[in-house]
Amino acid sequence: MTEMLFGGQFTELTPQQMGALLSCFVFEEKANVPKIAEELSGILRTMQGYAKRIAKITKESKLDIDEDKYVESFKPHMMDVVHQWCSGASFAEILKKTDIFE
Repeated sequence: MTEMLFGGQFTELTPQQMGALLSCFVFEEKANVPKIAEELSGILRTMQGYAKRIAKITKESKLDIDEDKYVESFKPHMMDVVHQWCSGASFAEILKKTDIFE
């Protein structure tokens, strides 16, 4: 997240997009990845690119890391529902769109 912050990635995001992106850093459950809205897929790819660069530098520094596992640790499962919630959707509406436990 720090790399993205200093790289200026948050300056162009709406509050809804920022909330959706930040959800990738906190979601830990095992669940099927839902289809991500096009508006959010570019943001997700950017974040994954940063994660790949960090993993590569970590590996080059002779630190033990599984690059793929590190990138996959940022889970996009809640991006759409967080975006909808930040856009004003009710909790009841969101529950209808996901099978993830509240």
